[in-house]
Amino acid sequence: MVIKSRKQRVKTLVKNLIIKCFMEDPLPICISRAKDGTYVEVNKAALKIMGLPRKKVIGHTSIELGFISAELRILLIDDIKKHGFAKNIPGKVNINNQVVVNLFIFLDT
Repeated sequence: MVIKSRKQRVKTLVKNLIIKCFMEDPLPICISRAKDGTYVEVNKAALKIMGLPRKKVIGHTSIELGFISAELRILLIDDIKKHGFAKNIPGKVNINNQVVVNLFIFLDT
């Protein structure tokens, strides 16, 4: 039998709470690697908008999945490299390969 210290139990509870808050947030949230744009985590709201199951998103990029163009990603990355964030970048995002949304993108590091 492994007995966890109180500090370990609290740490585990906090970690689980953060994960639950992330997954249940009503706003779509995606976490991707900066170097190649590969999704490492997405919440339920993002999956709903994407129209894809989690297993089809994690490990793939927004370009692979057809959500944004390679040109838009380059613009975003260039702005992030210059300023530490991307702000007011006009772009089109394909949602579930059915709806194209025109928007201004803001990304922070």
